[in-house]
Amino acid sequence: MKRVMQRFRLDSQRHINMLQAVIDVVEGEDVFIEDKKELHESLEKHLALEAEALKRANKVLSKQIINETQGLKTLLEIWRDDERRHHKALRELTKKTFYHISATDMVAIFKGEEFLEERYLKAKQFKEKMSQTG
Repeated sequence: MKRVMQRFRLDSQRHINMLQAVIDVVEGEDVFIEDKKELHESLEKHLALEAEALKRANKVLSKQIINETQGLKTLLEIWRDDERRHHKALRELTKKTFYHISATDMVAIFKGEEFLEERYLKAKQFKEKMSQTG
């Protein structure tokens, strides 16, 4: 159980780190162009490893000894399903666009989230209007 609890703590810490990364981007931390290729390659490698882990988890879950050991079976199913959700989320996120705020955009940084949201919506409306007239 000690290892199980450690895994749950590590998983929670990863979620906290991911949320902090989102907050950093929203607050203007820059993602450098030169980092994007390495990030993409790392993500693809991770997705491949995750897909393989899901296959292996399903294979293990088909074993009779696992099916007869309910506690272990439940833990394996929880972890497999968690990884399945992560895998699906990462696949979907790789297809999405993200609005990036420059680290040098002091107006957005100092005026806060409401200002940023309003400015984003106005810019979006302007782009739509221009695409209709152009």
